[in-house]
Amino acid sequence: MSTHGLFPAEAPAGKLGTGHAGRLLSVDSFRGVTIIGMIIANTTWIFKSTYDCSCFSVFLHGEWHGVTFADMIFPFFVYIMGLSVVLSLSRGQFDSGRRQFVFSKVIWRTIKLFLLGVAINALMLMAGGKGPISVMGVLQRIGLVYLACVLLYLFTRWRTQLAVGAFVLLSYWLAMAFIPVPSIGTGILEPGRNLAAWMDQIIQPGALNAGTWDSEGLFSTIPAVATGITGMLAGYLLISSLTTEQKVIWLFLGGFLTIVIGQLWGLVFPLNKWLWTSSFVLFTSGWASVTLASFTWLIRITAIRKWSRFSISLGKKSLFCYVLHFFVLGFFMAPLFGKKPLMELSLSSLEKVLPSELVVLLFSLVIVAVCYGVVILLFRKTVRIEV
Repeated sequence: MSTHGLFPAEAPAGKLGTGHAGRLLSVDSFRGVTIIGMIIANTTWIFKSTYDCSCFSVFLHGEWHGVTFADMIFPFFVYIMGLSVVLSLSRGQFDSGRRQFVFSKVIWRTIKLFLLGVAINALMLMAGGKGPISVMGVLQRIGLVYLACVLLYLFTRWRTQLAVGAFVLLSYWLAMAFIPVPSIGTGILEPGRNLAAWMDQIIQPGALNAGTWDSEGLFSTIPAVATGITGMLAGYLLISSLTTEQKVIWLFLGGFLTIVIGQLWGLVFPLNKWLWTSSFVLFTSGWASVTLASFTWLIRITAIRKWSRFSISLGKKSLFCYVLHFFVLGFFMAPLFGKKPLMELSLSSLEKVLPSELVVLLFSLVIVAVCYGVVILLFRKTVRIEV
C-alpha cells in the first residue's frame, strides 16, 4: 500500500482525467488538513498529560460525553479510508480470481497496519514511561475497519452496505443500552463501567490503554465500521455521473441531515468518542461530508488551489506523516539533552515569555513543518514508501 493515499493506494491524478483529478485533489487536501489536525491534537495531549500545562481546549479530547475538534479527527480518517476504498477499487473489474487476489493483499495490509500500530504504541511507551503495551490503537482500528470495508465492497452493493451500517449502529445502541453487565448494571455508560469496557476486558489481549477500558478497544471498533461505510457511500456519490455541483449539494444536504440525526440520537445515546457511540458516528460523519463538500467546492468549482498545495502534499503521504510524527514526538520526549527532554525544556523556557497554550501550538506546528519538509524531500527524490 502506498502512502500517497491513506488506505488504500490511489493512482496518480493525472491518469484519471480532469474530473477525477479534481476530485482526488479535494480528497487529498481534506486528508492533509486532517493529518495536520491529528498532529496538533496528539502533541497537545502529550503536553497536557505529561507536563500538565495549559492548552487550547479545542485541541484536547473531551473527557467523556461530548465532542471537541480533536474528537472529530479520528472518525474523519476512518471516513476518508472508506472513501478511498471506493475511489481506488472502482477502477477495477472483479471476477472470483481477482477478488481472491485483492482479499489476500487486504489481509496482508491489515496485518502490517496492526503490527505498525503496536510498534508505535511501544515507541511512545519507551519515550514516555513504563507499562504494558496496548494491543489496540489508531492504526489497528483503521486496519480492521479497512478490512471490513473492502470485504463489503467486493461482495455487496451500496444498498446492502447502507443496511449493514444502519444495522450495526442500531445493534450497538441496543446492546449498550439493554444488555446487563455483571456487577455494573444495564445501560451504564460511565468510564470503565459499560458493556464495551467489560467486553474488552474479556476478548482483548494485552493491556487496556486506560486501565479498565481502552479508547480504541475491539468492541467499540464495531460501530467504527459504520463510519467507514459512510465514507464509502460518499465515494459512490463522487464517482457517480452527477455534475460536480450536484455532488457538492448532495454532500452538503446529506451531511447536515446526518448531523441533525446524530444530535437527536445523542439525547438518548450521548455523543462519545471513547465509546464510539452510534450518535457520534452520524454526527462526525455528517461533518466529514460537509467538510468534503467544502473542499470539493473550493478546488473543483472555484478552482482556487494555491492555498491547498501544502495540505495536498501532506495528504498524499498521510500514513507516512502519521507514523513520522510519532518518531519526532518520541525524539522530543526522550531525555536526550541532559536530564530533561527537549519538549520539557522548550515549555519551561518559552512559557516565561509566551502563554503555555501558544507554546504548545507552536511546538505542534514545528512538528507539522518537519513532516512537510520530509514529505517534500521524498517527492523531490521520487522516493516511494509502501506499507
